[in-house]
Amino acid sequence: MHDYNNTMGGVDKVDEHRTNYPVARKRGKKYHQKIFFHLPDQALYNSFIMYNSAGGEKNNMNYRVAVVEQNKPNVQIPGPGCPSVSLLCLTGRYFPEHIPPKGKNSSSTSV
Repeated sequence: MHDYNNTMGGVDKVDEHRTNYPVARKRGKKYHQKIFFHLPDQALYNSFIMYNSAGGEKNNMNYRVAVVEQNKPNVQIPGPGCPSVSLLCLTGRYFPEHIPPKGKNSSSTSV
């Protein structure tokens, strides 16, 4: 086992690194889904190799986290209802009204 680890080539090392942090945890059964999820995973690993060859100091996981944080959209989700400055929101349409009964039940009363 020790000899194998010392002499394993590039493909074995790529597979080893890719299995540690896969893009999709559950792979699809259809071949096009496997290809689709393999491509970004491979591209991310290739960029990690280029980053290391340029003198980068992050490990694979920290590099992936940094890439995701740089590429995530900067969207701010508003909180659950902002307090209104004006009182226009308190118009009559929001308050309950008495609606008179219609039809045959209009004369009946319940106690």
